[in-house]
Amino acid sequence: MKVLILAFGHPDNVFSLSHHLSKKVDLTVIFCISGNSYQNGILELKSKKSDPLLITNKRRVNELFSKNIVDFINDDFRLWVFNQKSRKIFDLQNLYDIFMLSKSIKKEKFDIIHYNGASGFLLPLYFLNSKSKQFWTLHDYKAHSGEENKRSEQINRFTVKRNRLITIQHYEYLRKEVISYFKVSDESVRLLRSGPLDILKAFSTKYIVEGDYILFFGRISKYKGVDTLLEAFSNIKNPRMRLVIAGKGDFWFDISEYLDNENIIFINRYIKSEELVGLIKKSKFIITPYTDATHSAVIMSSFVFDKPVISTELDGITEVIKHNHTGMLFPKSKNSTTDLMKIIESLMNNQKEIERLSLNIKKEKEIGAISWNKIINNYNKVYTDSR
Repeated sequence: MKVLILAFGHPDNVFSLSHHLSKKVDLTVIFCISGNSYQNGILELKSKKSDPLLITNKRRVNELFSKNIVDFINDDFRLWVFNQKSRKIFDLQNLYDIFMLSKSIKKEKFDIIHYNGASGFLLPLYFLNSKSKQFWTLHDYKAHSGEENKRSEQINRFTVKRNRLITIQHYEYLRKEVISYFKVSDESVRLLRSGPLDILKAFSTKYIVEGDYILFFGRISKYKGVDTLLEAFSNIKNPRMRLVIAGKGDFWFDISEYLDNENIIFINRYIKSEELVGLIKKSKFIITPYTDATHSAVIMSSFVFDKPVISTELDGITEVIKHNHTGMLFPKSKNSTTDLMKIIESLMNNQKEIERLSLNIKKEKEIGAISWNKIINNYNKVYTDSR
């Protein structure tokens, strides 16, 4: 089976999936960048004026991507870059570029085209490649609290209703939500889970915090619940570990009262991949006190290194964090702060419990629902069986 993944962001998800999927199919990945540069998570790309629209030359592609990523791929699949010059959707040059990309895709005669991530350029590609089976992994079917974007939601709504496009969701809860929210048929939205984002293993380790600590990491945004976490942690008397808050973004509340707390460390900037790996590996456990979430790459990044996760008990997240098995869940309620405080305090004082949870994560990765082997078999089945 000849498969193309067209990636609009989410590089950690794309490369981890592609690494495993390439063992079963003939795979090509095209990473799409606009405006000659791209920075997201593990990936930083910057093209040259002399680069063609579609960069297929292996030597040039290897120059664009870090050695860590190139070594991880290990020639298991073809990696190309679609190098658009502008980020504007309604632009004649962009439409021409999309047309030329489609011509290149048609020449390859792919059986499957799988779009990963949302983009205004997806629809023209969909219409221009109508002879292939087409799938779309939609990571956020609607915006998180405080990040509303009507234009993006309109694009999602129009795209998900295309008759020959199968939408993919990582959680069964979200699969049902998409069906209900967009009023589409059950068969048009399929469940394909994500496994641990093991592209992170390709990076070296840089330790930037000493001693024992618990960790929150990721982009700072209102729905992430950092305010609840800080309040909960600051109420713990004489904590045995420190709390690290690592990630870029503006806090929506006053953090001045926490800045003088020697047990709280803020790293409020872009975290490089080597630093992130070091932060996760050295942490005792991870906390994701989200107020709402459609999918959490943080959880799947933490599981790469067998780190238990304390999380809000949200639909979807409960499908990957099993309470008292691979992590701990606390309810979203008026008492969230107190509940979270009690769990943090209990777990940080019980190393054997942390080790037990870590061992369970290893087992889940081998034979559980987040086993990549099971996930890839499901991909093959959905690719083969879908209309």
